[in-house]
Amino acid sequence: MKTLFGMFFGMLAGFFLACCVIAAISLIGAGADQLGFTEWTARYYILCLGVSVASLCCSTHARRQWPAMIVFVIAVALVMGIGFQTFLGSSSGNNPADQMLANLQSIAVFTAKAVMYVAPGAVMAFLMFVAIEGVARSKALAAASPVNANE
Repeated sequence: MKTLFGMFFGMLAGFFLACCVIAAISLIGAGADQLGFTEWTARYYILCLGVSVASLCCSTHARRQWPAMIVFVIAVALVMGIGFQTFLGSSSGNNPADQMLANLQSIAVFTAKAVMYVAPGAVMAFLMFVAIEGVARSKALAAASPVNANE
C-alpha cells in the first residue's frame, strides 16, 4: 500500500513539474517573440552561460565570484515577465492609468533587451578576466617564492 501511494504521489509530482516546465518555456518563448529575439540571441546567451560555467569549474579564482551568475537568472526572469505580460493582454485607452501602464511596459521591454544583450557577455568577460588574472598572479607568486630561488 505504501508503494502505491509513493507511485501515485510521484506521478503527481512529475506531472506538476512537467506543467511548470511547459509554462516556463511558453513564457520564455512569448517574451522572446515580443522582444524580437532571434535564434542567434539564444545561441549567444547559451554560449556565454557555457563559458561562464566552464570558467567557474576550471578556476578557483573565478569560483569565488559565483554570485555574478545571478545575472543569467535575472535575464531569463525579465524575458519571462515580458512573456507573462503578453498573455495578460493590454487595454488600449487614453486614460492616464493606461498610458502609465504602456510607459512601464516600454521601460520593461527596454530593460529586458539591455540585460539580455549586455549582461551575459559582461559576466562572461568578467569571469574570464578573473580566471586569467588569478593564473597570472599564481605564476608570479610561484616564481618569487624562495623555494624556486635555490634552483
